[in-house]
Amino acid sequence: MDRTRAGSCRARWLARGLELNLDIVVVGAGAVGAVMGTLLHAEGHRVWFWVRRARRASLTRIAVDRVGVSSDRIDAPRCLSPGDPVPNSDWILVCVRGEQLDGALREVAQQMGATRRVAIAAVGLRGVTEQARAAGLTGPVFALHASFGAFADARDSARFHWFPFVPPTTVTPDGDRKQLPAARELARALARAGLPAGATLSMSRIMRFVVAMTSVLALGWDLSDWELARLAKDRALRLQTARAMHEAAQLVLAGRGWRRLLPWWGFDLLLRLLPRALGPKGREAWLHHGPKIRPQTDHVLRELLAQQRKAGPAPAANALQRLFQRWLAATSPEA
Repeated sequence: MDRTRAGSCRARWLARGLELNLDIVVVGAGAVGAVMGTLLHAEGHRVWFWVRRARRASLTRIAVDRVGVSSDRIDAPRCLSPGDPVPNSDWILVCVRGEQLDGALREVAQQMGATRRVAIAAVGLRGVTEQARAAGLTGPVFALHASFGAFADARDSARFHWFPFVPPTTVTPDGDRKQLPAARELARALARAGLPAGATLSMSRIMRFVVAMTSVLALGWDLSDWELARLAKDRALRLQTARAMHEAAQLVLAGRGWRRLLPWWGFDLLLRLLPRALGPKGREAWLHHGPKIRPQTDHVLRELLAQQRKAGPAPAANALQRLFQRWLAATSPEA
């Protein structure tokens, strides 16, 4: 090996070892964006928050507390709004709710550049690459599966509380093997910032299942005033929720042997056991967080019902449709 090539290899090896600080634009300063952006900022990365001008005026600081462990804050966070010049960045993290994603991606393509490297942390049933291409983005696209709970303080909209779940947050290049090293780069940055994270090639199938199940569960949970113990004791609502979850599983796992693995009574058993698993901290988080995700829940359920219509005749009981209509009636402004 000649001296120039050896020096180049050593330089690349050192750069990987040093993990240079990154320039990151976080689109959205809600719970997920605030947690990720603040932790990355505390680790020394340069972070900008892309927010609406009305939100920007009130965002003079961001405080993030890991429940019972530690806290970080940003005083005078660097904010950008539509119309502002956007700095060159290593990553754009799109941290919005699922029903807001199409609009946010169009904004990124139009105002930040179509070729930017984008990681998307949003809940939905469509693939992130499909949505990004439809919005006009042509650069590398990553799915950012955030595995933590986070909610805004009811008394302070600039303060957020978060707690990690057991699985790590996962970055995937949505099946594009060439981009796997970049996914690992972002996962390492998150892990060093205190958010357990890893990278893998794709998790799209399992995440569609998780999104569908949690969104249907949210209907029954909401109808029980976000008290899982109440849902577990209400036999009629619990069975309707379990059957609706079973129908949703049929839609997202069609042809994958789901019937043997996930009988409807398995969901009923899950709903009976969940109150013990959630604990008081999880209960407190969902009392704050649950009502805020109603637009996202509505978005995912309409996607599921559209899939059900495409798949052919609906099940005779159609628990999914009936539970959704019951939830709409209970959560409408008139109700």
